[in-house]
Amino acid sequence: MAYDVGWLPSLKNTKEPRALFVHLPGRKKEAVEKLLRTYMVHLFEELKVERNDSINAELTIATFEDLDESPLADLGEEGFQIETSDNHTTIKGETERGLVYGIFYLMKQLQLGNKLHTIDVFERPASPIRMINHWDNMDGTVERGYAGRSLFFEDNAFIYDEKRITAYAELLASVGINALTMNNVNVHEVETYLIDESLLPDVAKHAAIFKKYGISLYLSINYASPIVLGKLDSADPLDKAVISWWKKQAEIIYRHVPELGGFVVKADSEHRPGPFTYGRTHADGANMLQKRLNHLEELFSGVVSFMTVCKTGEIVQPIERERHMIISLNWMVNSRKMSSYKSKVGQWISKCENRLHHCLAH
Repeated sequence: MAYDVGWLPSLKNTKEPRALFVHLPGRKKEAVEKLLRTYMVHLFEELKVERNDSINAELTIATFEDLDESPLADLGEEGFQIETSDNHTTIKGETERGLVYGIFYLMKQLQLGNKLHTIDVFERPASPIRMINHWDNMDGTVERGYAGRSLFFEDNAFIYDEKRITAYAELLASVGINALTMNNVNVHEVETYLIDESLLPDVAKHAAIFKKYGISLYLSINYASPIVLGKLDSADPLDKAVISWWKKQAEIIYRHVPELGGFVVKADSEHRPGPFTYGRTHADGANMLQKRLNHLEELFSGVVSFMTVCKTGEIVQPIERERHMIISLNWMVNSRKMSSYKSKVGQWISKCENRLHHCLAH
């Protein structure tokens, strides 16, 4: 299948007529090495990558642990530093994810005409979750999609084109995306089974590819899953049987896909049930799901992104939805993945609360 891999092939148009020797100390870094051999190779006449020999190296790419150095304060797991000294440039990061972002940043600067040993930068993402939200259906269609059919599905089955998915993961990482929802937030009956053991092994294969490039895979889930999959009579978030079902199902999901970023949920929309169906709030629904993931936190860490859609003509529900989203966002802040961003997200929540108070006053 022919497909466009975005801006990355344009690297072939800017090549320095010289060799570059790269040193990769420490443990093997699969994504880093692939980026070097697939893309950086186009920027120089010759590219030589060594894991042990550093004598002739002009570029070192390594974690602080590889260099026996202490991590820089405030750099975080996804940040990177590029520094140059005595005609030698080093890309440093706390994790391989940071190194991947550093490589893409370096390649961009080289494409812009900047010389290797003139680049010094300290970068850290401002937002902890930078998600692209696919609206792909398992029949291969894409709701509100205007650029072809699904990357992941066809004829109600997974395609699993490893080469294409890898190229897509590289493209997303090159612009800083670190999260991806693979299926439509309007979850139909077939897609409901994405959290069932029959399809979770296929989800795991995709999650493993994206993980190499620092991207967490999320699943859009059907809020009525306890009815469709669990054969319960209700999806009431305060029903003990429903709570128990989600607890067991979360354990099954993360046993198959430990890399899963979490769930995206759209409820009480498109004639689908949600918390309002049972006289509950969206806070009840979001917090019930997040608690089920928090139950797994010693082994796994997941985030619930609970969407609210205001299509009613009544003013009460939109205001209630905004209030409840603030509550569920506080759950997200308290999850382990968000801990280093508590201050920034907390400030954003305060702004939402102020806007809510303004709405109530008018």
